[in-house]
Amino acid sequence: MEKRGARSLSVMILFISVISAEVMTECQLVDILQQNDFPSDQLADWVCLAKAESSLNTTAIGGPNKNGSYDFGIFQINDGWWCDLDKPGKGCNVTCSDLIVDDDISTSVQCAKIIFKIQGFNAWYGWKAKCRNKQLPPLHC
Repeated sequence: MEKRGARSLSVMILFISVISAEVMTECQLVDILQQNDFPSDQLADWVCLAKAESSLNTTAIGGPNKNGSYDFGIFQINDGWWCDLDKPGKGCNVTCSDLIVDDDISTSVQCAKIIFKIQGFNAWYGWKAKCRNKQLPPLHC
C-alpha cells in the first residue's frame, strides 16, 4: 500500500508540473511519424491510436488503471512496463516525464516503436477498441 501511495504522489507531481498541454493535429503527427520512418501504410492506424488513447494530447496522463499503473503522453505509454517514474528504466529506458513533454514527442515516438516491435498495435487498448478491423478515414495531409 505504501508503494502505491508513493506512486500516486509521483504521478500527481508529474501532473501538476505539466503546465500546458499541446494537442497536435493529425497532420502534425503524420509529419513527425514520417520523419521517423514509420511505414506509410500504418500512419492511419497510428493517428487513430493517438486519437483513441490521448485525443492527440502530448501531455496526457491516464489512470490509475485497474492494476494501479498510469499511462503517459500522446501514445499513453504505461509505467508498468515501459517507463519509470523516478529514473530512466523499464522497456523503453526512459522516465515517464520524458513522455509528456508538450513540444517534443521524439521520446514517445521512439518508445512507441519499441513497443510496436514487441507487441504490435495490440499493446494499446484504445487501438483494439476503436481502430482494429475498422475502415479508417484517409489522411489528407
